Parts: sequence; C-alpha cells; structure tokens
Amino acid sequence: MEKNRGPAQRNILILMEWHDHRIRQGIGEYARVHEWHLTVDERALIPRGWVGDGVLTVFHHRKDIARFIRQLKIPVVDMGLYRPDIPLPRVTGDHTRIGRLAAEHFAERGFRHTAWFSADLTPIHILRFNGFAQGCRDLKLETPLKWIWSEKCGDKPDNWKRMRRWLERLLRNSPKPLAVFAHNDYEASKVEDACRVAGVGVPEDISILGVDDNSLVCLNQPVPLSSIIHDLTRVGHEAAALIDRLIDGSPPPCEPVLIPPASKSFSKYLSLCISPFTVRTKDLFLCPIQSMG
Repeated sequence: MEKNRGPAQRNILILMEWHDHRIRQGIGEYARVHEWHLTVDERALIPRGWVGDGVLTVFHHRKDIARFIRQLKIPVVDMGLYRPDIPLPRVTGDHTRIGRLAAEHFAERGFRHTAWFSADLTPIHILRFNGFAQGCRDLKLETPLKWIWSEKCGDKPDNWKRMRRWLERLLRNSPKPLAVFAHNDYEASKVEDACRVAGVGVPEDISILGVDDNSLVCLNQPVPLSSIIHDLTRVGHEAAALIDRLIDGSPPPCEPVLIPPASKSFSKYLSLCISPFTVRTKDLFLCPIQSMG
C-alpha cells in the first residue's frame, strides 16, 4: 500500500530532456531514504499546474523547458552543462578530468598519436576535449587530431552514410597505431563501425576509448568497446542532496559541483590495448584493459 504523503514530504520534479538510468538511480536512492515523492514523466512534458518543492533537470535544445525553469520560484538543480548562459546550481561530471584520464591512459599504453571524435560540439564536449588535449600536451603526446562531424556536415548532421564515409577517409589516412578518444560510447561505436567498413583493424591499427560504460553499446560491437566509467549514479545522488539543502535554505554553490569518474575508472573491454610499436601479436591485441584505482 502506498504511504500517505505527510505535510513534510517533499515533492520533487524530475524534468530531463535526456536521461541515463544511472542518474535516475542515484536520485531514487536518495529519495527513498528521505521519503520524497518524485514526479516523473518519460516524455519530459512540462507539467502545467504542478506544485512542488524543487526540480532536478537536464536540458539543452528544449526551449519550453528553459522557459519553465526560468520562471520557477523554487530551487532547481541542473545536472548538465549544456546551458551555462542560464545561472543555476549544478552537479555534473568532471568532464575536464575525464578527458585528461583518457590522455593518461593512452600515454601509459605507449601511444603517441591520438584523435578526438564527436558528432557535435557543446560546452560539455569542449570541456572533455580540452582536458584531453591538455593531457596530451602535458604527457608529450602528439597534438590530437580533432574530428568533429558538426563542423564538416553543413546542413546535414543526420546523414549517417555521409558521416561514415567521412570517418572512413580519416581513419584510413591517419597515422598508425592511433588511439581514438570518443566523446561517449555512442560515438565510439561509430568509429568502430567505420573501421570495420574501411578494413582498418581494431585494436591492431585503431584503438578506441569511449565514455559512460554503456553496456548495451560497449558489449554489442564486433570488438567490445573500452570505456571510462562516468559516475552518473553519484551525479544523480549528489544533485538530490544539493536540492535538499537548497530547500532547507542553504546558499547555492558558487561553482558547479564536479563529480570525478568512478574509482575504478575503466571497463575491461577489448577495443583498446597496448600500442603495438614493437610487438604485434594476437595475444597482445586482445588483452583487456586493467581497472585503475
């Protein structure tokens, strides 16, 4: 039987333009302990007439969500960095650290040549790329190649065939061995698909690293994708804890609360291995990534 909601029980709206189940899991864990009522709609519809205590949100392109958030008189916590022009308390992944971690991992495995791939370029992409590029500079790696589809596609960003052909050309003409850092696992899967069509070996010639440890994507590739484990559950949990404090009257943080990658930062899949500069054997190529503490 559902508990009767007492006067002190908080009603929190989750309004997310996109969502990952791990973010909601973190919110849910906090909500259960504190006996919140959560208002959630899978379609991310604006709940006209809704009355509650606070809003946990992620928004980017949705102008209706931005308008709704701007007019609220209750605490709001953003779990993204897509709209830094709208001042809000924020809890988000440490995207600069994620990018640097990729550079460190490539350097530890002996790679010199690297590339970045993303289909788009948002403030989050920029932070992640800048962390990666700075890490490559600090570790004396070659300047990463910068492959951003939105800068090349003109007015056809959704032309999948054209994007794959573009990627195929880049991969064929790139220095080998090359370590590619993709913005997330979806982008990493596009790189692997282009390698397959182009006849470029993974990981013999191109090693690939994504972000998010999305098992649906990572484990369903011809060569399972390696990935940095973005601690999205903690992002959700800490965002819930922050909005609880804001409702109690605490001042908002001056800067976004940054959540580092998980303590064991890498998934143990096969698309990235030791750079085969000196040894080129099947056993070497197929060794899994070791988790890092």
